[in-house]
Amino acid sequence: MERLKTGHIPHDELSPIESNPNFRGTDTITVFLAEGYETQTDHGVDIVKGLHYVISANLLDYAPEVKEIAFKKAEEQVGNTDTAQYFEEFLRIVYKQPNILLIHITSGFDLNSKQPYNYFGYLLPSDVKPRFD
Repeated sequence: MERLKTGHIPHDELSPIESNPNFRGTDTITVFLAEGYETQTDHGVDIVKGLHYVISANLLDYAPEVKEIAFKKAEEQVGNTDTAQYFEEFLRIVYKQPNILLIHITSGFDLNSKQPYNYFGYLLPSDVKPRFD
């Protein structure tokens, strides 16, 4: 699944509901993957080796004022709320790391809490190694 960072991610993929047939139990599906990366499945979760991952619930546990400011600033910077570019900007603001590179987004639905969630896989500048393809 490749989608440009500026490409629209449909709402039903970002915030799945229990009846969405693409989501089986607690499995996740990839909704964004940067070019040149591959996923593998680990216990029902798509991952890219070598990335830092954060689950959306942990991001939303930040102080409400930080979260709200980050949402607002990211939307002002990018002009939307449904692209990988928006979530990359959000992560940059929350972590105060202007060079975070968002590589992977997965979505899932928690059958216990009845809530959708996302995993964001990213690299910090210090993680980026030269690629000699």
